Amino acid sequence: MNAKNNKLISILIAVLLFSGAFSPVFSWAQGESEKSPIEVVSDRMRSETKGDKIIFSGNVVANWSELEIRCDVMEIYNSSQGEGGADQVIAIGNVKLKKGTRRAEGDKAIYIDKDQKVILKGSPYATAWEEDNIIEGKEMIFYLETDRFLVNDRVKMKFYPKKDSPGKGK
Repeated sequence: MNAKNNKLISILIAVLLFSGAFSPVFSWAQGESEKSPIEVVSDRMRSETKGDKIIFSGNVVANWSELEIRCDVMEIYNSSQGEGGADQVIAIGNVKLKKGTRRAEGDKAIYIDKDQKVILKGSPYATAWEEDNIIEGKEMIFYLETDRFLVNDRVKMKFYPKKDSPGKGK
């Protein structure tokens, strides 16, 4: 892969979900090192329109530091203005994201760079876990710049209070 493709994959993995967009119950660790090696493995990869669209298909597994993304197809839409950035990244089919005790699953995840948001959709639900805590909804929207999280269409959430820490009353 050339340097432009490595940068695009870096952007994809750095931004796609685990960038602190969950509410405090589902807060994801931030600050992934940009120098960490990135590995994408799939059955196939093709580039279209002079590299403006890159498609990984078949058993896609992307790893960056502790983050793992699995899906059937991953499409990366690049800026045609030569900036080397990804305008949009789409993970399709059996989307599974994992970082430590945090996981999310859905049918489709869409990262939109200009809006700095990630949309995770699922049928019947997209689901996110942090340890035993869980939240479900048909659509989860992660607003990356404002650190907001929105779940649409019949939300179900189950979380466990944190255990008392030393110095706090019982």
